[in-house]
This record gives sequence, C-alpha cells and structure tokens, in this order.
Amino acid sequence: SLVLVAVINAGDARSRGIELEADLKLAPNFSAKLGYSYTDAKLTKAAPPPGTQGTYNTGIALPGVPKHMLSTALEY
Repeated sequence: SLVLVAVINAGDARSRGIELEADLKLAPNFSAKLGYSYTDAKLTKAAPPPGTQGTYNTGIALPGVPKHMLSTALEY
C-alpha cells in the first residue's frame, strides 16, 4: 500500500495558558519542585495549499501541544 504524508503550514494559531511553580525546602539538604501548566492552543485560520481541496477545521487543538502538564523533581 502507498502512504503519502504531507506537512503544510497551518495559517494562524492562538496559544494562551498559565504556568505555576513551587520550590519547597523539606529539610536542610532536601527540596522538592512542583510545576503545572495549562495551555489552550488552537488553529484560528486555515491556510490550505493552492489548488487543493479539503476541510480545514479551525478551532481544533494544535498537535504536539499538551493541554495539561505536571512536573516534579526531588533534589538531595
């Protein structure tokens, strides 16, 4: 079977969100770091290549952008 893959520019996108971090000292030589982020990244304007047909949905989430992300680290 033949599989064709194409990468094209999306047009315009919007990204907004919030990021929180905390650095906690648990003991003289022991600390913990916590992080959380929320990102709302969406396609706002499609830019189909000239001469192509198809449906390009605006308002869909951008690929590869996590909506929620949590990180932790312990340091001794």
